[in-house]
Amino acid sequence: MIVSESEIEMTSQILDAYGRSVESLGICARCGANIKYIFTFNGQTYGSECIEVVTGIGKDYQVFNGKDLNLEASKAKKTQAELDRTTRLAAYEVRQQAIREVQQANATRFEEVVYLLENTTGDFCASVANQIKRAEYHTELFNILSDRQFEIIAEIYGKALGRKNSKAYDAGVNEFHEKYGEKE
Repeated sequence: MIVSESEIEMTSQILDAYGRSVESLGICARCGANIKYIFTFNGQTYGSECIEVVTGIGKDYQVFNGKDLNLEASKAKKTQAELDRTTRLAAYEVRQQAIREVQQANATRFEEVVYLLENTTGDFCASVANQIKRAEYHTELFNILSDRQFEIIAEIYGKALGRKNSKAYDAGVNEFHEKYGEKE
């Protein structure tokens, strides 16, 4: 059987994922595949995925001089990225610790208010109790709550001691403002 040149060309033709003909510019030294985008390392040609495997340097850290991989610059870039990540994680941990400390201080300081709110019916009270417990930066109740929330909680605190407009109620509202300050 005689094979024509056109049949030989068809058998060496490279197709991409869409079935289109692609020109091969070389063969990968690692896997032997025809490659269109050539990268070189130590004088050998590789495809984009194989150069990552051979060098151990991911594509995010690869530094090229033309098509040649600069291994030292790539390693330096990877090391710097890992150092930056470590620094960001350390800063995040410091911030999280500071938030936990504020939340623990608030839990102790506002324990009475949170208990009162959690034992009062309604979604509003439960929501405000959670807002107080989750506060990350502020240690004053009037800074944690909005003006209206602060006044409603003062009224709830007063109502826990007596009917509205009674001496006990007024004393409770005054006690709340003395303990937790006034909205500025």
